[in-house]
Amino acid sequence: MSRVKRTISLGFTEKNVPEGQHICYIYNDDQERLKVMAQYLKSGQEAKEKLLYLVDAMTSDEMLEYLEESGVDFQDAKPGEITVSDAAPAYCPGGFFNTEEMLEIVKGFHLGALDEGYVGSRGTGEMGWCLTEGRANHKDLMDYEARLNQLLEQYPYTAC
Repeated sequence: MSRVKRTISLGFTEKNVPEGQHICYIYNDDQERLKVMAQYLKSGQEAKEKLLYLVDAMTSDEMLEYLEESGVDFQDAKPGEITVSDAAPAYCPGGFFNTEEMLEIVKGFHLGALDEGYVGSRGTGEMGWCLTEGRANHKDLMDYEARLNQLLEQYPYTAC
């Protein structure tokens, strides 16, 4: 895939960045997490990107409600434009985290977004499930995080 990367807003900082960044944002508390994620997704929606949020700190319905209250527009969104779902089943469709499988999911999400006419894609996934549920080991998660950065060079899904 060769195309010029766009410069995008992340919504929570004034600095624009090239799409396909992988940001590890450390929050001070849940309120900050919610506010930053709403800004991040709203910015992606305004840029006409396809959005994904994998949640585990609250239910999908609770997150959808919070995002809507924070200005993310679900009324005018196309079907499938914004996906909010539970993190653990998304990261572990076979019951256990698999690096190769997850990298293919990210690649497929981005390519699907472009095929559907979006200018790009962005998403975020909460990872608390991997520490408490024993569905992943640290080595596989570190391998995934490193290889995700390489994947995003070619398939510029923006991840936070």
